[in-house]
Amino acid sequence: MMLNAVCAQRAPLYSRTPCDAAHSASRRHPAPHPAPPAVSKLASYIADVLSREAVAIGARWSTQARFVAPRPAASLSAAAERAEAVAAAERLVHAVAGVLRGGAGSHDTVMAAGWDAGAGAHERGLSLDYLLKELDLLAAMVLYAAEQALVEDHRASAADGMELARRVQRAFSLLTLAASKGFTHGYLARLHRECRDLRHELRNPLGTIRSAVALMADERVPPEMRNHPRFQAMVLRNASSLDDVIGQRLGDTMVLAPAFGPREVSLRQIALAVRRELREQASRKACEVVVADTLPVALVDPTEFELALTSAVTAALDAAPWHSSVEVTLAERRERSAVVRVACEADGGAGPVPLDFARALLERSGGRLWAEGGCLCLEVPTAGRASAVHAAHDVAGAR
Repeated sequence: MMLNAVCAQRAPLYSRTPCDAAHSASRRHPAPHPAPPAVSKLASYIADVLSREAVAIGARWSTQARFVAPRPAASLSAAAERAEAVAAAERLVHAVAGVLRGGAGSHDTVMAAGWDAGAGAHERGLSLDYLLKELDLLAAMVLYAAEQALVEDHRASAADGMELARRVQRAFSLLTLAASKGFTHGYLARLHRECRDLRHELRNPLGTIRSAVALMADERVPPEMRNHPRFQAMVLRNASSLDDVIGQRLGDTMVLAPAFGPREVSLRQIALAVRRELREQASRKACEVVVADTLPVALVDPTEFELALTSAVTAALDAAPWHSSVEVTLAERRERSAVVRVACEADGGAGPVPLDFARALLERSGGRLWAEGGCLCLEVPTAGRASAVHAAHDVAGAR
């Protein structure tokens, strides 16, 4: 009886409450999942659109990328490179579409595609600056394709479109991060190989010098042998070899080329890229930017020249009157530089004013920017500069 009483007292502790009943019922009949939000449906719809248009986007991108990020002159008409670029862009678009769908492993896929794009750009000799510009162009094309798809589908609100744009931006942010890492990994691998070769080139003459000095200092060797001119000539020859290696392989530009240093590119292609970027500013004044055919192919820092030219053309457009033109021409080709002139019809007699950033940018590399007769002149170095740190030494005079 006592056991029955205890059980009776404990019974309320285990009695079923309304909440317990509801929970049990929910386990027997689970509630349906909430309907996917409109943005998820929209993202899937846009992902399908991008997948269908991936090849077309890749083809347009491979064509326009040459104007946005000019290639080295040797590869301007390489059909094989264009086909490879189309395939790479198609893979990137499919990877971004996968992120929009939110499938398993989609982020790994977009990172792998970005890494391979960066590593491939380094192998082709493209600079890191222009790799990032190319990816920005691809992002703009993807957003444009999404915009055109939304124009045809009136169910999406403005907020849905902005949320979709943020998703695309996040996907490209991850892609760009992986691409830059793939590029720098390839660059560091190349630098490692060059340093390994350099160590070999330095050790050979050093070993010869060490052996000759040891022989000349060995008192067991007869004096006429220790002081033989042949050993002195050997030391001098290998010291000169060391000096040549240091001057050629350890100059200031060693870590820059080819990933970040000067390259042989068409100045006209860069000027056309600047005109493309500034077309909206030119259209606000109904101005035309005319690029001369005489701009040459030259060994320059392409990003530096593009930034300086953008500054100069912007200043010229600001000073130009309505319905006028701004001309970009070659003023002079010198032995180690090229002078590019940016001319416009000055509005009210005031010519374009050189901007401080462009002037400082060119002066860092030995160039100049100045105003002359209502024009802006840019002198751009077109050859590598001798290293001021590792200048050649007169080994014979240093003995």
